[in-house]
Amino acid sequence: MQGGGKSFHEAIAHFKVGDLPQARQAVVTVSSKDSLEQGFQKLSDANILSAPVWSEETHKYTGFLDMRDLVSSVVFIADQATTSTTKTLADLFVNATWVGGAFSVTYLSRRNPFRSVKATDSLLSVCELLANKASATKAKRVAVVDEAGKVTGIVSQTTLVAFLAKQISEHHAHLGRTVEQLHLGNAPSCRCPRARRRSRPFG
Repeated sequence: MQGGGKSFHEAIAHFKVGDLPQARQAVVTVSSKDSLEQGFQKLSDANILSAPVWSEETHKYTGFLDMRDLVSSVVFIADQATTSTTKTLADLFVNATWVGGAFSVTYLSRRNPFRSVKATDSLLSVCELLANKASATKAKRVAVVDEAGKVTGIVSQTTLVAFLAKQISEHHAHLGRTVEQLHLGNAPSCRCPRARRRSRPFG
């Protein structure tokens, strides 16, 4: 191994989930009894992009309410609006035409699966959950839970990448090599007719 550096696996194998700073921060939780407006307001007030949703009925987490869900909700609700006097987000929710009450924080949270680990688990377990391509719905973040199953922290893709980047910069064997030397992004050229047609500009 060049320069005596460590491989990626070796560089992070000894780290635990609890070593991540964000894994120890206070967590904002949305209740299944919260309205959509209340749920998104919690995200806004805490200046966060997502929060786990706790079902008061099943006593389990149903997923994550994501700020991006607000965009799709507003678009749908606006199309169903019954009045043209809507001026605020609260007005939009109040004046919406609901279809069987389907739109709720619980319903939207199921778009973002709930995956969890413990603080004592290896950091590699988080990498595996976020990189899992076999699942129909990819996880964007992983919850850290205690022995009782309560969420005590959140590990997002951004948090993990920032942490790993620091470790790689300090220990990775290939840090000084170029992209070309590592053969990243290289692919054989395709001369099939379909590829040529797709390469043409619009019009």
